[in-house]
Order: sequence, then structure tokens, then C-alpha cells
Amino acid sequence: MQIAILALNLTEKFDAVTFDALHQFRVLQARHGNDTVKLFSIDGSVKGGANLAAGDANAFEDWCRKNPDGCVVFHYCDSRNRFDELLKGRRQRTIIRWHNNTPPWFNLDGQAQGIHAQLGYENLAEYVGSEQFDFWVNSEFTASQLKALGCDSSRISVVFPASPGLNELRTPPVAQKAQKGYELLFVGRVVPHKGHLNCIKLANKLHSLTGKSVRLHFVGKRDPGMTRFNKALDLAALSAGAKVIFHGQVDADELNRLYRECGSFLCMSEHEGFGLPVFEAMRAGLPVIVWATTAFAELMQGHPFAFERFDLDVMVAATIAVHKPDVRTYVANAQESILSRYSHEVIDEQIQDAWCRVSAPRSAGDLRSFEMDPEIERAFSANFTQVCHRFPRVPLDFRHDSKDNLVSRYDLQQYRDYFERARSARFAALKPQNEREVLLDPGDFSYQNGVWDAGVISWRGRLSGCLLWGPYVELAKGEYSITLLLERVGPITHGIVKVDVNSTAGVLAQTTLQAAELARDSKISLIFRADVDRDWYEFRLWADAGFEGAIKLNGVILRRTDNKSGSNFPRIVGKDIRSYPARQSHTDCGDVVEGIVNWETGSKGILYEELLPVPMGQYLLDVQLISREMNDSARVICEVSEGPEVPQTHLMSHADMACLRPIKIPLSFTTSGAVRFSIKSDRIDSGRLTYAGVVLQNVPQSEALPATTLLSSSLNFFRARAASRRRDFARAVSFYRKGISRADTKPNHWVQFGHALKETGDTIGAEAAYHEGLRLDSGNAEVRLHLAHLYKRMERTAKAKALFCQLLELPEYFAAAQLGLRQLSD
Repeated sequence: MQIAILALNLTEKFDAVTFDALHQFRVLQARHGNDTVKLFSIDGSVKGGANLAAGDANAFEDWCRKNPDGCVVFHYCDSRNRFDELLKGRRQRTIIRWHNNTPPWFNLDGQAQGIHAQLGYENLAEYVGSEQFDFWVNSEFTASQLKALGCDSSRISVVFPASPGLNELRTPPVAQKAQKGYELLFVGRVVPHKGHLNCIKLANKLHSLTGKSVRLHFVGKRDPGMTRFNKALDLAALSAGAKVIFHGQVDADELNRLYRECGSFLCMSEHEGFGLPVFEAMRAGLPVIVWATTAFAELMQGHPFAFERFDLDVMVAATIAVHKPDVRTYVANAQESILSRYSHEVIDEQIQDAWCRVSAPRSAGDLRSFEMDPEIERAFSANFTQVCHRFPRVPLDFRHDSKDNLVSRYDLQQYRDYFERARSARFAALKPQNEREVLLDPGDFSYQNGVWDAGVISWRGRLSGCLLWGPYVELAKGEYSITLLLERVGPITHGIVKVDVNSTAGVLAQTTLQAAELARDSKISLIFRADVDRDWYEFRLWADAGFEGAIKLNGVILRRTDNKSGSNFPRIVGKDIRSYPARQSHTDCGDVVEGIVNWETGSKGILYEELLPVPMGQYLLDVQLISREMNDSARVICEVSEGPEVPQTHLMSHADMACLRPIKIPLSFTTSGAVRFSIKSDRIDSGRLTYAGVVLQNVPQSEALPATTLLSSSLNFFRARAASRRRDFARAVSFYRKGISRADTKPNHWVQFGHALKETGDTIGAEAAYHEGLRLDSGNAEVRLHLAHLYKRMERTAKAKALFCQLLELPEYFAAAQLGLRQLSD
């Protein structure tokens, strides 16, 4: 039988997948002969394998045509790839060597990583559903994940991953020298699930408890796609009492030096399929302290400092104890016993056993996972075998849960963040019935060779390759445009800048500019079409051809270009395109809780200010200010300035803020850029002032605010009410608009007008209409209830909550207000 070893990438010399694939290639060649076993990768390149040659993707496809009965060992991690359909279409049994990719919930905030993991598990489930696939996994833990996806145990073999450390002589334990402090080490990729933040917490607690210096060394390359995680990790390191050192990716000599000089190896990782660095540390004679979760629960059995429960106090005590000579000797003996269970001889025997299972006839099913009386088993087995023969495939549309599903605090925070983002529905603005644009924050993207700070990404120096990519947004079919708000900082005389749009179908559109063409404030636009519904799209920025200079990105405007407004009547106000939540910026006063700023009695001066990135156009800035129990003479000024231009100001009284009346400042910009928004006060003598953010409303020139000089007409109101009863709300809005006039329109006319506007989806128009009704009848609590529910629908939680709290004081509205508050908290 001809055998093919297939890996997507064999070009990273120290990559665990590369080393494992090359080791299996050598073992199978020694067993079956050099002419029988072939090696393949995407581009045919091999590093780390002396005198080894590989075929590329085309050569592998040719091998499959010539060897329909050949066996493929495919080294697979995550996402989808060009070989999936080819392998699923083969009849011969195929081995998926699965390297246990990280579950998607660890990477919900990591743009591409979460998507790749999701696609990887979905793809793996499809492999499980096809009976011709067997699986080689690196631990019993990884096998349990396959079983949770419906894979039968008879198709799974445990084969430990090969490691370059197994080729080296084992280092005897080194006696720890007396020292003033602690040197701690962790080796692994800098990604959320590896537990770097956990290690920093432990190092801080160790420093606080002992008073000694603590240095925590991290070795491993960063993932540029984890933008927000990397920022959070840097902030944690800067504020730590211990000294945190990021070495990045190092060579073998530097790694061996750290193994020799550090006192202990920490592994607080939250998900591991095997955990090679822990075994490398033990082989180097370094005592390890491990959170025995996932694969470590089985692989580290017998280790005195492998803890099943995450307890920082216990782990800190272990870190101190391991520096004592007698404890260190005891740990070294335990580690020696564990290492004897992981060697080249063990791995080679596992490969041989797994190959024999693949070569043997497939059993009908797996009874080993069921515990039953032998007498019952004999009566049961015949029927079980018959069912397995008749229904060999796992139904892909059948979903079921797995055992041992425990919800952690990590899960709660990740899913809360996810649900909040989903509820805000930022990309709902791109649905066909609207005509809106979305401004993407630079933090939504992945980047390299740059710095993300103060809401922008900056690059400086000689630049080459892909600088920016993301945000992997899911779009419906249609035509779109993107505009990169790129700012040149200083002169750029040579080089090129390229922008492209990429999806699973490949590059859809691209444009190239000479560096000399970049203006101080440049907008690079690109039009593309999404032909596949619900595909993922990324927007990329490249620099090449000797580019040298300094540039920064303020954001990316994503706009749908082929949709039209769903109504044929003028809107009462403009369109809400972006909500800027409040965040503490350039001010020391005020209490910030979950994006809302509160000021108490005595606050004065500049209470708050921040920069808002704004595309060119005409806008209304809706300020989300709320006052509670403030004195009637209180005055607050909102100010907006654009560069050296004269600032636009708006004075607000306590009455304006207490009734939540729309506070809208008109703005007009001929270029895209940033404006400075600030809130000022002479003094808040009493009460409380809350700022929840601003909403930027785009007002096209063809649209105007509501007319107030039209003649009143009872006939128009009659027709409007009749249209509302027929649920023809667009026609009702038209009739209400004709009947409204400032002179004789009653408050209930404005309220009914607001209802009709809300039903057409014009929530901002409904807001203005309700407030006009409230202005004419300030004591109408029912209008306040309508407004509260409207604000809840518009995701303006602070305003909705303030109105519901006001209504709690009225007995007849207490129940409705209480229900509204409960819905806001859900």
C-alpha cells in the first residue's frame, strides 16, 4: 500500500506539527520502504528535515489519482483548506492526525482566530461523519473531544507528538543556588488560553507574600491577530509588582540557558492537547508547577505539583517550596518517572499499534464505553452490532451536548462581551432596507510592525508586507465599498501602498497607490461585490517596494452601495450611523462604570473630553446626558471643535437633561478626520450628572427636520389613524406629516405620529415626535413610558433606565417600569 504524509506547512523548523510529521514520515519509511512513503505540503518546502524532499499540492493531487487505494496521513489543526473536499471524496481509509486546535470560545475577541477555530471544529465534525476516516490524537483528552463529536473509539488511536527534545540527552537536576529572588519561566505561544495572565497573577502574589524580587520570563511568539489580548497583557505586565520579561521566539541555546538559570517552570494553561514545553522543562531538569487541566490531568499523574483545582495560594506555596533542596529532589524523582512514559520508543510503538488498527478490519461499533453486566452485554451485543452495520454514519444534523461542561468565570465574561456586541448589532446598518455606513475601529483589526494606542494604529520606519488585516465581518450578498482613513505623518517619497478585499473565494478587489500620492489625510477607497451570502471578509493594507515613512490609520468606513431607503417619504431626522460609548479620557474627575461616566456634587471645569473619528458629511451629535436631583440653575456646555476652527457649543439646562430631551449639535465636515468633544461645567452644586456617550447621526442634504408650518387638517389625522389600523404605517406617516402644525397640533397627534414612525423603523424620528408631544404635555407619563421602550429598542440603555426609574415613582406605572428595568438587565 502506498502511503502519503500530508501537512499544510513544513517550513517552520521548530514548529511542533512540522517535527511530528517528519518523525512519522521517517518511522513509516523505515517500516514500509522509501519508495512506498511520500511527503507532501502546500508548497513542497521543508525546513528542519535534513535531506528530505516534499511534493507540493499539485503533486499530492496527482498522487491521489495514481493511488486510489493509497493511505493518507493528514496532519490537521484548524479551519478549512484546499484538501478537504479531495480527502472527503476518497473511498480509501484516511488518517487524520489531529493536533487539537483551541476551542473557539477562547478567541471570541480575536477576530480571525475565533472564526478559524469554529470552522476547524465544524470541518472536524464532517470528517467524523465520514466512516473512511480514522484519527490519531495526541492524548486521551483529545480523544474525548472527538468522542464528544460522535466519533467511535474504534476509529481513534493515541499517538504522542514527537519532540526535538527527545533527541537530546536528559539533563540532571541542577541544585538551585541561593538567591535573593525568584526566576520563573513559561514557554508557549502568547495567546489567551495559554495562561500568561494567570502566571502574572501568581508572580504578583509571590512578590507580595515574600517581599523578594520576582522575574517572570515568557518565551514564545505573539499572535498579531490577538490585538486586544496583546494590549491587555502589556498593561498587566506594566502594572505588575513582579518584573515580566517577554523574550519572544528564541533559539535553542537561549532556551537552554533559561531552563538552566530559572528556578521553576509555571504552566497555568487553560487548554492543552499535550503540552510539549512542560516535558521539555522536565527533561532539562527544571521543576514544573502545573495546573492539571485538559491533557495534563492524565499526562502529569503522579506529579506532586500538578494541581487539579486552580488555587493561586496553593500554587504560590508550591513555587516557594520547590526551592528547598529536599522538595526539589522529590519533585525531580517524580518527574523522572513521568518522563519514562514519554520517549521515542513509546511514540514509535504507538505509531505501529495505530497503523495495525488502520490496516485491520473495522469493528462494527464500540461497546467499551458502556459499563454493563456480562450477561446483559451478551444479549445486547448482537443488536448493537446490527445497528452499527445498518447505520454506519454519524448524522451531521444531529446535535448533542458532551459531558463535563462546566461554566467558568472566563466563559461568563466572554459570552457577555459577545452578546453585548451582538445586541448592539453594529452591522445591522448594512441590511438592504437601509442606506448606512459603519465606521470600523482600528482595534477591530489585526496588525503587525505597528503600535495600537489612543484608538489609532501607527507604523513608522521601513515597512514591507501585510500591515493590517481583519475584521472578518460576515456580509450578505450585495455591493459594498471600504474607505481607509489613512494619515501620513511626515514625508514619504518612495514605495507603494496596496489595499485589497479578501474572502474565502480569494482577493475580490484591490488598488495600489504610490507613496508620493498619499496626502496628509488620505482616503483610500475600494468597491467590491459579495457574491456569497454570509461569507467572511477581511480588508488588508500592504506596504512594499522600499516603503519608508510614518503613517497611521484612524479607522475604516464600510458602506453598502446598492441599497435604497425602504421608505418614499422624508425622514423626520437623520440616520444613526455610530454610537460612541463614554470612556474616561483626559480627565481625572468622574467615576467610570461599564462605559458610563458619573459626576457628583462639586465637579467643575472640563468634565470630559475625547476625540471622535468622523467621516465627511453633515451630522447631528446626539449627546447622552442625564441629570438627577440637580439644582435648577445648573448649566452644562457641550463643545465640539475641529482643528483650529471656532468650536460649536450647546448650552443645556437641568430641565433639558432631566426630561432626556434630544440634545443635538449640528456638525458639517468636508473631510474625514477627528473632532474633539468636551463637556464643561462651572460647578455642579448638587445632584448627579451622567454621561453615557454620543450618537452620531448622519443627515443627508436632501433630508430635513420636521416641517412645522403646514396647516392642520383633521381629515389628514383621520386618514392617518385609518392607515395605522390597516398597519400601513408608511402611509400613516405621510398623513400625519401633512396634518402637523405648531399652532394647533395636540400632544396626542405627535405621540401617534411617533408610533407610526417607530413601526416604519424610523426610531430617531419617533424619538423627536415623542419629545415634541412631551414638550406640549410635560406631565404625560404615558409618553415617558413610550420613550423608555423606544430607547430600550435603540440600545440607549442609560436613557431608557433613567425614564423607567422616573416611572417607578408613579403607582399606575410601577409594574410596567419594573418589567422594563428587568428586561434591560437580561
